[in-house]
Amino acid sequence: MAFQTLNITLEFLQNQLDDTSFGYTIINNGNRVTYTGVTYTGTVDTVNKTFRDNSNSSNGNLMSFDLDLTPNITDNAAIAVGFNGPVNVIKQQSDGKYICVGGFTSYQGQTLSQRKICRLNTDFSLDVSFSAPDFATDLPTLEIDSSDRIYLGSSNTIGGKGRLQRLNPDGSLDTSYVTIGFDRPVTAIKLDANEKLIVAGVFTTFNGTARKRIVRLTTSGIFDTTFSGVTTGFASTDDIPRTIDIQSDGNIVVGGDFYSYNGFSCGNIIILAPSGAVAKVPTDLDNAPSGTYGGNVLKVLVDSTDRIYVSGKFERYGGGPTCNKIIRLYKNSFNNWVPDTTFAVITDGLQSGTTTFTTGGFNMILNSNNNLVVVGNFNKVQGDDYSNIAVLSPTGTISPDGEFGDGTFTSTGAPVIYTLLEVDGRYIVGGTFYNYINPNVYEDQYTIPISTTSDFTQTNTFNNLSVWNKNDNVVYSESGNVITVAYTYDDSETVLVSNVYDIPDYLIIRIDGDNIPPQLVLDYKPQSLTPAYNPITFGFSSLYSTQYGFRYLVDLYNETTNDLIASFKIAPQIDDTGYIDLSKIISNACSVDFDPNSLLTQDAKNSYINFKLELGGEYREQWLFNDIISYSGASVFSGYTNYTQSNLIAHSYVVGDNISIDSNSTNVIVNGLHKVVEVPDQYSIVVDLKFPSGPISGLTGSISGTTLFADNRKTSYPNLVSVTGLTAFNGARTWMDFINWKGINYTIVDVTSSSRNSSPKFLTDLPLSGFSMTPTQDMWLDFFNENPLNIKLKFITDTGVTGETATLSGIHKVIQVGVGPNQLGIDCNSSSYEFYLTDETNLLLSKVYKINIDTRTKIEDYEILFMDRMGSLVSYAFQLRANVKGTVERETYKQAVNYKLNQDNYLDAYDVTGRGSAISNVSVIKDYELNTNWMSDEMSVYFEQLVTSPYTWIKIDGIYYACIVNEKDFEVTRQKNKNLIKKMITVRLSNDNVINI
Repeated sequence: MAFQTLNITLEFLQNQLDDTSFGYTIINNGNRVTYTGVTYTGTVDTVNKTFRDNSNSSNGNLMSFDLDLTPNITDNAAIAVGFNGPVNVIKQQSDGKYICVGGFTSYQGQTLSQRKICRLNTDFSLDVSFSAPDFATDLPTLEIDSSDRIYLGSSNTIGGKGRLQRLNPDGSLDTSYVTIGFDRPVTAIKLDANEKLIVAGVFTTFNGTARKRIVRLTTSGIFDTTFSGVTTGFASTDDIPRTIDIQSDGNIVVGGDFYSYNGFSCGNIIILAPSGAVAKVPTDLDNAPSGTYGGNVLKVLVDSTDRIYVSGKFERYGGGPTCNKIIRLYKNSFNNWVPDTTFAVITDGLQSGTTTFTTGGFNMILNSNNNLVVVGNFNKVQGDDYSNIAVLSPTGTISPDGEFGDGTFTSTGAPVIYTLLEVDGRYIVGGTFYNYINPNVYEDQYTIPISTTSDFTQTNTFNNLSVWNKNDNVVYSESGNVITVAYTYDDSETVLVSNVYDIPDYLIIRIDGDNIPPQLVLDYKPQSLTPAYNPITFGFSSLYSTQYGFRYLVDLYNETTNDLIASFKIAPQIDDTGYIDLSKIISNACSVDFDPNSLLTQDAKNSYINFKLELGGEYREQWLFNDIISYSGASVFSGYTNYTQSNLIAHSYVVGDNISIDSNSTNVIVNGLHKVVEVPDQYSIVVDLKFPSGPISGLTGSISGTTLFADNRKTSYPNLVSVTGLTAFNGARTWMDFINWKGINYTIVDVTSSSRNSSPKFLTDLPLSGFSMTPTQDMWLDFFNENPLNIKLKFITDTGVTGETATLSGIHKVIQVGVGPNQLGIDCNSSSYEFYLTDETNLLLSKVYKINIDTRTKIEDYEILFMDRMGSLVSYAFQLRANVKGTVERETYKQAVNYKLNQDNYLDAYDVTGRGSAISNVSVIKDYELNTNWMSDEMSVYFEQLVTSPYTWIKIDGIYYACIVNEKDFEVTRQKNKNLIKKMITVRLSNDNVINI
């Protein structure tokens, strides 16, 4: 058996140690090399770096985490794509199966037979035996009793049971529980120690009897008459109790949005006696000074000592001192419930990237170590980055239990976790997210201890100054600023290094002498949804940009087909960064989609392109040597010149390479062009030069220098950074001549929201109101769709007539839909109509556009269809007198006659039949002078885009003909009286009629 050694060299260019890390993984026969926990006692003690592996997971609205908040790989692989909508609550039945409720309609791509609820097996596969009713609206609440019966509160009525249902363990509706139910939505439910159900909401009756927003029901589903302490209850129409927990003495803690109970003033939290009467009024919690908005208290949680944890959107307590979204209350010596100031998080609390928490919720549990796990809509805890999930110690500080919890959830909107559950050493969480990325998770962790000369410490890990792990087959050594990691393995095994990333600028990593690709950073990119006539600019930088002959590599791909569109090599700018504008080449990939005979185009595939960029670099690689000696190896080249590197900086040369050498030696013969004749190891080379000897050799002292391949060979590292998820649309034109259109006019998405928002956006400048069309006009609007739900376009006229299109589908696509009066069949009796996009839940997704119907008398009937600046096709009617002007141009061409005479043809030289015919071309050109009717100020401003549009068509007798608008100038007119504006344009048919005679 023979053995091989894998050498990983880490060359630290400086000893900057503050809060940075890098990573790699050794793979042996496909298996990750793990660490045994053996304490290392070697000599590597001059640097402090943490080797790490990032932690990513892509799951739809459901994920599993280990208790240290690293994603559980096994569970998440089983969950896979997860749910297509929010998961609001997860609870387990006695057999370990999960009941999930929320706003979803499918799981793992499979449409559920019942919406908003499902049961998952313990391995996260779908339990198809579960037969719950179908709920049309989201389910916000869930409880499960000791008999595995399921309690659901909602705004929905199922089987005649209003807003509260109990299901049998198999999911079927329990027809014996509750008769009529509640008249308005239920917002919170809680089973007490006797398995009676406390129900709160915005209802005013239960089973036909008046109730003030909170009741307790017996196990059979009737009103519990012992819950008699409720008099006026939550009396205001604005009161919303949202959360309930129960103390050891049976007292009931209620939180929400309310300011009085039974006539007692209270600020969003109250403690009730088991009878429902007021037991205690804790310190007020409210949102001032940021204003009043829903969700003041979203979760109350009672611990084993009856202290009350509270989370929500409140910002102060007791009418004065500030706090931030989380607090703990305790009973003081005066028997009052007040904030516990020993809970440190009360100071800075939970913070959001925005000033207020306009969406989302909060939830909490106490884990098996009695630490508080908090989830919700936040991205900082006491100023530290912890997005949506954190573990707090009993003092309110970040607990080591959740050491690896500083990752990031992503979603089409603000990511929120609504629910969590601790199960067998892991957390199951649900909410609104589809991805989780944590580059700061240290899985198989080991840390090189810090040196005594450093001023900084590594703050990302615990106990990093004394403990690190090593594999028994790994040997670490150090020479100067280079650490070598040597892994010994059987030569029958296949070993490689993967997952190398986050290489900081002070480090060079080489694997068996080969450089790890240079780090490249994307400095900026365009919006993910961009008009193709915009500047589509990318900026990037590389730590290697100063290398000899460096060029940035840019590969442009069609992301849908993965076809390579173009490749570029870009020289660094003065500041060594790279820059490229791809608008011209991407514009060529975008044209026009419209079918005059079609109301709907599912995918306007010619009008947009989904594209991606792969960025890399290339340069002439240098090898640095720091000594020149006589080679003493046992070969024919013994005594030749040997260039070496004692700091273990590896080269990539092989025998036969021609190299260029430049050193600081006064002996010039060791410089210049040489051939490599022997490679003793990856840290030295021997060239075809006898070692200079004698006192004048000039090879004493420190001799160092650089080497390059003599043939200008470059080392290429393509595709270091991939930029995906970009879309450009309808860009076959330029607007550079119109300086009055500023860059902000091209912005598709507000800078405060994500570039490819889940709400579809109409790609048009069409005014929201003030635009008029005749009943015969057409209009095709494009919109960009990121919504996975089925979408429809709906319209309603001022006379109440409604309609909708067929389902529009196609995520990440530009979809075109006909919205003109002619296409939608708007009744001529209507004076206006509105149209908009909705999803399958009738949620409004787009802006609402109002079109006025112009039924004024037509003298002529011409319409111009044009592409507006955002790519949609809109038409103007020209109803007044039109002038048609024609011109005829004739060109006559004589037939050629052979006048070259010779002895054979001179008799035919004057034959009239050979020169009397001709060919004539007749061109007939028509110009149309068209006049609009009176139009509004909004239409006048928008008219500018017709005049300047590169794509125009004239509609004559129902048929569209390509045309050219002759006007080169335009004037935007604004009048106080919006009925004093007319326009006239001259157009020419693009296809002139040519008649050959």
